[in-house]
Amino acid sequence: MAQRYSGQAIIAVAYSDKDSAYKCRVGTPEGSVSVTVNASPELARTKAADSPEAYDEIAHAALSFAEDELANSGISLAEYALFEPDGSGWTVTRTKDASNEDSE
Repeated sequence: MAQRYSGQAIIAVAYSDKDSAYKCRVGTPEGSVSVTVNASPELARTKAADSPEAYDEIAHAALSFAEDELANSGISLAEYALFEPDGSGWTVTRTKDASNEDSE
């Protein structure tokens, strides 16, 4: 299992050989949800399933899936996770660094 961070959001990612998919849990100070992310064919061709780079990409996708799930519970992921205004999407890091702390 790997953890990734985006602002105050924490994304736990684990690869399941049995399902050939990633089980993810996205947590915020208000609550958390579990989502399953299937690897894209491109990811499967270019990266090992358990590589740090694959976990980075899956964490990014997990935030997008979790956004809707959290909204159904009245939680706005945008209040806790970092989103790039340039259109590149969610910011995901491997460590909880100073830039993540600033958003708290």
